[in-house]
Amino acid sequence: MPQTDSTDQISGEWNVSFSVHGETTPGNFKLRLDGKKVTGTAYSEHTGPGTVVDGVCQNDKLSVREVDR
Repeated sequence: MPQTDSTDQISGEWNVSFSVHGETTPGNFKLRLDGKKVTGTAYSEHTGPGTVVDGVCQNDKLSVREVDR
């Protein structure tokens, strides 16, 4: 896990779930915060591995886009 300071609540490994056609799908994000920029990787059985792009954490909101590899 990346070194983080006490204000970085984004960096690290996250287990997530999302809904796809009414079915719950588990996934995993590995994120790193650098200023307001968020980078990392994503994986789920539904999408396979991907890269987090255009990630931003600003005003207590996280926005990311994931691109399949």
